Amino acid sequence: MKKVSLLRKLSLILVMFSTVILIGGCSPEYLQQQGIGSYNYGDYLYSAGHFKLVLEQQPDNPNAYYWLGKNYAAVGDYDTAIVNYKKAIELGGLVTNSKTTPSSYYLDFGKAYFDLANAYYGKGEYQEAAKTLKKLNEVSPGMCIANDTNLFQCTVIYDYANQAKDAIDLHNRYTYAEINLSRKNRILAYFYLRDHNYDAAINLAVKAIEQMPNNELAYYFLGVISGEKGQYDKAVDTIRKAIQIKSDDISPKKYLPMYISLAYYLAQNGQYDAALAAYNDAIQNTKNTTYSIPYNKLIWNTSTSSYVNQIRYKTGYVSYDDYPSIMATAWASYNAGNYTEALKLINDYIDKADNGRVGMVIRDSAYLKSSFDCYHYVFSVRPDSPAEKAGLQFGDRIVAIDGKKAKGKSSNDIVNEISGPVGTEVTLKIERYNNPVKKADKVILEKKLVRENTRDKDVLARLAKVYGVRSLIYRAQGESEKAHSDAQMAIKYNPESFNAKLAWGLANNDKGNYNEAIKILASAKLPENERLYGFDVYYLFTPFPSDEELIKLGKATAYLKLGKANEAVSYLPTKEISYTAGPIWKEYQVLSLELTKLAQTHNEKAVKLEQEGFLKEALNEYTLAFSYANDEKQEEEIRNNILTLLQEYPASLSLSEEARRHMVRADVLVKQNDLNGALNECKRALKLAPYIPKLYYNIAGLNSGLKNYDKAIECMNIYIKLAPDAPDIQNAKDEITKWELLQERK
Repeated sequence: MKKVSLLRKLSLILVMFSTVILIGGCSPEYLQQQGIGSYNYGDYLYSAGHFKLVLEQQPDNPNAYYWLGKNYAAVGDYDTAIVNYKKAIELGGLVTNSKTTPSSYYLDFGKAYFDLANAYYGKGEYQEAAKTLKKLNEVSPGMCIANDTNLFQCTVIYDYANQAKDAIDLHNRYTYAEINLSRKNRILAYFYLRDHNYDAAINLAVKAIEQMPNNELAYYFLGVISGEKGQYDKAVDTIRKAIQIKSDDISPKKYLPMYISLAYYLAQNGQYDAALAAYNDAIQNTKNTTYSIPYNKLIWNTSTSSYVNQIRYKTGYVSYDDYPSIMATAWASYNAGNYTEALKLINDYIDKADNGRVGMVIRDSAYLKSSFDCYHYVFSVRPDSPAEKAGLQFGDRIVAIDGKKAKGKSSNDIVNEISGPVGTEVTLKIERYNNPVKKADKVILEKKLVRENTRDKDVLARLAKVYGVRSLIYRAQGESEKAHSDAQMAIKYNPESFNAKLAWGLANNDKGNYNEAIKILASAKLPENERLYGFDVYYLFTPFPSDEELIKLGKATAYLKLGKANEAVSYLPTKEISYTAGPIWKEYQVLSLELTKLAQTHNEKAVKLEQEGFLKEALNEYTLAFSYANDEKQEEEIRNNILTLLQEYPASLSLSEEARRHMVRADVLVKQNDLNGALNECKRALKLAPYIPKLYYNIAGLNSGLKNYDKAIECMNIYIKLAPDAPDIQNAKDEITKWELLQERK
């Protein structure tokens, strides 16, 4: 054992001696080469140290700043990476004389702008990233389409910046091999969908399927496009087909967003039971963490004395511990009414993410480990952070944390020990060389740091979202105080977050601050990139009905509480909401009680006015009662009262201006083949004018087009009842006969 220990010490001395000679006595060019090599090896600490030494000798070296930026980006310190990339570009522009300037100074501006754009993307500044790509295209037009990797990186940036047209242009300029044309058309279909050019998107998705019949992503996008056009039946059928296609070249993570999208369009179609089943399938899918990946292997065939190709399988592993998967699964559980599962996922994330930080990045070094230096070092320090206030700097070796030795521990263990509750202290024992090149003048320091809330914008944005979700979960469970507290936290972390605004608006409703609730909910706009779900090189969607419906229901409730019933009507649901709709149903129940009372009050008032002979006033009250009615039984009672009144009513009736507006909108949507959208507009018109027979006729026709034959028959029967002498009454009866047959065969 003593011999081994002696050999280890001797090798350590030799390595340290060689390091001193290497770093202290070599040229900047050699240091730069070594730094690039260390970067490519993944040893970012050692690499950054080399480039810092280069800059001590050559403070105007653009490439040293560029590679230093790459090291900072590699460890996730995008702010410092951006500063270094910008400095590299600035200094690179000053290099003009090739005879007097070292070759190591020359900067590849294309790569510099490309990496700068990716640093902005990593920081979450998508618009700035896209703007940088525009500059890149001026400097190096072919950089974004130089290879698959560059194409994907630039595509993702344009995607998150909501600049679909630029992404489309990239893929049209990229040279795809013949075998990959289906992939090209599928990607273009996705971006035309993001650009809301649905007809072009459909054509490309269909083309992709023709080129590759088992292209499940093309089927998926075709389904989503159909759904966005209001063709929910087609959306559901097509996404189900996508799910049924078993493909081995894509991770099973694809099923999570596929099932969530399926549930969304089922809910939009009023099929809440089926939507609940799809959410449960999405959640269950996250339990599958292994899958089989086929690969080809050449096997020697003795009978033919030749190699033959055989398909073998290896095990692939998939994790759902990443933030997008956690959020998607939590939202799915919440929309399915599985609040316990949703809360567990969110709590686990908050416990890990919402800790006090000290504002520094640490790293170990593979090179130093080879010399038995198993410590972690300070890599970067954020401005105005506890680490900066304590005077920590690059290269400080962390020896102990709160008196416990830090040697040999994993990076996660070190981070967890340094992190802790906000406001608490952590003591770091560090070693520092005042002359790091010669490993001389070593000092041992103890630094006390007070943990603070993170200032990282990306982390804050995520915390705002998760606290917003947890607030909604608590609210659905009836824990309004916890919901209010979490909504406050969400707004504190990011007041512009959609989740935060949704939670805070509903929390204000619960506190009786109805005007404030309306103001907040009116400003809650879901960003188009909010529900993107990315994994590997694929981007799918995770839309949820709660995004839209909770805002509408929250506004309707606030307006009703303020006595502004007319304003509330436009936010009322156009279809009955099932208890399987989870949180939407719970929110609707609160609203439903108010609506039932209002409808009953106005109906009773109308009956009294009618008895007193005030027919016009009675009709107005019946109309108000009908607009608030929220179940079919109540609607039928009020409609029968209207029918009785109309038999005595002396004047002809016409649509109100607001009802006419909805019918004009419905006409436009019919021409765009959005029958669901048109149906919703007609239903809103009907709420405002339940005495117009033609509205029932139109609603019957739209339901027929959507193959809702039972609803079509019901509405046409009401039309016949309201207008028994209409010239097209026989045609209406014939339509019912046809629909009865179609319903039998459905």
